[in-house]
Order: sequence, then structure tokens, then C-alpha cells
Amino acid sequence: MTVLQALAVLNLVTIALAFAELRPSTFIIAANLALVCLSMQDIASFGRPPAQSFVPESVFAAESIQCAIWVLAIPSVIAFVTALIPYSQRTPSSEFPKLPKQLLWGAYIYFGAYTLSMKTIFETSYAASDQIVFNLNLGGANALIFSIFIYEIARRSMQRPERSMLYFVTVTLVVAATQLFKGATGLAAGNLITASFLIFSSKPKWTRAVLLASTILASTLAAYTVRGVRTQVSDIGSAAVSELYAQTISSGDGPWASGPLSRLQSVGNAVQSATHVLECVSLYNSGISREWRSTYAPIVYTFEPSFLLNVFDLTRPKEAAWELFEYFVHGGGINTFGEFYWNGGFLCVVVMSGLTLWFAYLCDTRFRDDYRWLMLQCCFAPGLLMGLGYGFAQVSRGFFNGLIAILAIALLNKRVRVRLVPTRPANSRMSKTNEAAAP
Repeated sequence: MTVLQALAVLNLVTIALAFAELRPSTFIIAANLALVCLSMQDIASFGRPPAQSFVPESVFAAESIQCAIWVLAIPSVIAFVTALIPYSQRTPSSEFPKLPKQLLWGAYIYFGAYTLSMKTIFETSYAASDQIVFNLNLGGANALIFSIFIYEIARRSMQRPERSMLYFVTVTLVVAATQLFKGATGLAAGNLITASFLIFSSKPKWTRAVLLASTILASTLAAYTVRGVRTQVSDIGSAAVSELYAQTISSGDGPWASGPLSRLQSVGNAVQSATHVLECVSLYNSGISREWRSTYAPIVYTFEPSFLLNVFDLTRPKEAAWELFEYFVHGGGINTFGEFYWNGGFLCVVVMSGLTLWFAYLCDTRFRDDYRWLMLQCCFAPGLLMGLGYGFAQVSRGFFNGLIAILAIALLNKRVRVRLVPTRPANSRMSKTNEAAAP
């Protein structure tokens, strides 16, 4: 067994621990690391992947692969350690606050408008020029709206666990209409997997395990299928699905042969993500560093969202994925752990991986104790499935969105409470004085 295969096994153990302990953020991070480790092993064995033929051969040098092994080993070990840290759930001091009606109805209106703003993949090819009916791109606010909706569904399911399946079906229908049927898979799968952990958290242990396993498998297969057929299902219909699964189960020829695991790595972008790690290693080791810019740039992105850039003629720091494109042609995104290395070598990998996984641990272990942690979990975990392959700016967005949502709930609920407090007439004190003085 090679080191990379051992790391993949370690991450599988972490996945099992996270599944058993209801830790969705750790679960998603470990799943991502397992796939990337397996893809890196394939690269170490067979060389440059055919799908990455536009990347220079020098990127896949043996010394870069050895360095990348450490880049992947650091977060893998930290994830395993955090999964072993026990936590005793505390009884919440009060019921979790309802989502203010203004936010909830705003989310419903947005879902309806967003559904109408794009054609489905059954009508036109994914990302085709005619897919957009009207532009409703809100950037990071899109993920925030879905997160507050999942918070409200999770809150209700914790109070009424007997309705948990109905709540999960509700989330599934919303995600299907607004994301899956439009061809979006990363955030869709993240929303469904996170929702399943949260919604079924109050179920008995074995019932919960069966429901979780079933819904996670179904969500993964749905995202896998949509991603595999979204560019051709509008032309050839159900034949696209048949063709996808025929390729999935075939063995193929050559060292980079297809097969279920290889197809999962390919469709899940693990091969591309492993290549991104090697590109980041190549850049940093050649003296080109981002000098920790990725660690503080997300603060700027939060206060300068993409949908306001043209409105106010703003220019914000370049994201790591776009800067990587200046050095290498690639299919988009950047592996988060590779990005850490590009920013500051192994020190940055240790510090930022540690902080990311510690925050994941806090969200995972405290979301049933306090509504603020539940909201942070709803904002952080769904974006991990996509965000880990698109850079730290996408991963950290969940943290900032969570803070924004918590502040909004606090302000709106406080406003409602103030409005409900009965007011005393201005002359009430004088009336009481006159009553006391009367004979």
C-alpha cells in the first residue's frame, strides 16, 4: 500500500466516524480528500491524465508529487484527529428562534424567480447561451438564501422529528427546481447532504443511519447523473443517462481506463483538483507565492459582492483560481489545500487547514446546542462540496454568510419583540397619581 492509498483509507475512516457522530462538515471534507488522494495516486502511477493534456508535463514531476503528498497528508491527519475528539451534547437553553417572516418569504420569492430565470437542462444544454432567461445572479447571496431556508427546515424537524421525511422532500424539491434541473450539481449535492444530516439528527440511532445512508447515496447519484448528462440530455433525452452508466461500468483500455471509481473521480473533479495541487506546488517551489493573500481577501469579497461590482464600479483582489489561470490553462477552480501551500508553504497548510477543520468541528458538534451554530453549519457545510475545489474564498464564504444571517435574525426578531411590547399611554402616571389622591 502506498502513502496516498493509506491517506485515502485514513479519510474513509474519518468519513465513517463523521457519519456515526453526525458531523456533516467533517464528512464532506474527508470525502473530498479521499477522492483527491486516489486521483493523486493515479497520477503518480500513470503520469499526466489525458484530460489534463494541456498542462505542462513538468507539473507532474516526481518531486512535485512527493510534496503534494504532504499537502494532502496534513489536512487528512487533522480531519481524523478532530473526528476522534468527543463532545457531549448539551440541552439547549431555549427553543431555536424561527426565521423571521420577512426572510422566509423573501427566500420563497427568490426561489420562484430563480426557477423562472433559467431554462432547465431538458430544454437546452447546460451553460448554453440561451439558458439564461433573465439575469438573477446574486453571487454569494445565492448560497446565503439557501442556507437560511435549510436552517428553518432543520429547526422545524428538530421540534417535530416525526415530519422529518416531509421536510427532506421539501428541501429536495426546492433544490431540484432551482439547481439540479438547471445543471448545477456542487452546491445542490452539498445542500442535500447537509440537510439530511440536520433533518434526521433527532431520529433514533439506527433509523437515522439508514435514512442518512439512503439520502446521501441518492443525492450523490442525482448529482453524478446530472453532471454526466447535462450537456446532451436536451438533445438525446434518456439515452444520455443510458450512455453515462454504460461508460461508468465499463472497464475501458489503458492505464487511465474508466470504471466506477475512475468515473466518480472524473465527474467529481478529483483528477482536476489533484492537478491543481501540483500546479500550486510547482508555482510555490519555483518562487511564486501569493504571500498569504488568500487568507484575508475573502473579507473584501464579503463587503464587495460580485453583483455590486459593476453597479459601483468596484475592483476587488483577484481570486486564487483566476490568478492560477495566468500561469496554467485549466478548467476552472483551485484546490483549497493546494492554494494554502501556494500562499505560504507547509506553514500555511498547517495553520489554515487547522483553522478550517477546527471550525468544522465546532459547527459539527454544536449545531444541536445553539441556533447560532446551527445557522453557521447551514451556511458552512453545503458550500464545502463545491468550495474545496474552487478555493478558500468559496469555503470561507460560509463563515461570513453565517455571521450575516445570525445578525439579520437578531435584528429582525428584536424589532418584532419591540413592536409586541404594549405601550403605556403618556398620561398613565398622572392618572395613577390622581387615583391615589382621591378620597
